[in-house]
Amino acid sequence: MRYGTPKEMLLLQRSAQKEAGLLALQAIAQARVLAKVRDLIWQGER
Repeated sequence: MRYGTPKEMLLLQRSAQKEAGLLALQAIAQARVLAKVRDLIWQGER
């Protein structure tokens, strides 16, 4: 199995971290939207 040069490994790691960061941001945005929807529904039921 070939592991690649240290530079290749670093680029791979950065790419993975970037992807994880984007997924986290998406999850946060989704949670905000759901919270807003929940609040609107809750206001409507009062």
